[in-house]
Amino acid sequence: MAEFIIWGRCRAGGSIDTGRLAIYEASGHARYEAVWEQRLHWNWFPGGYTVSVADVDGDGNEEFAITTGYDVEIFKCTGKATYQQIG
Repeated sequence: MAEFIIWGRCRAGGSIDTGRLAIYEASGHARYEAVWEQRLHWNWFPGGYTVSVADVDGDGNEEFAITTGYDVEIFKCTGKATYQQIG
């Protein structure tokens, strides 16, 4: 699983808000690099977003989920620096 996950707001041209979900892994001493990125086209939610990590499907490997409180997206690691949305 990733060293850490970052969720942030960004502009995708004009006034359209999107979210940038990025996975970072260690690339050396005190160095990290983004190994995977996904843009989620959600409206900006003023209450914030939540990212959680857990084994949601019982296979012994952790998945991560991001939610606005209304929508939930669940992602699974399917290989080295490869993640797939599963829910």
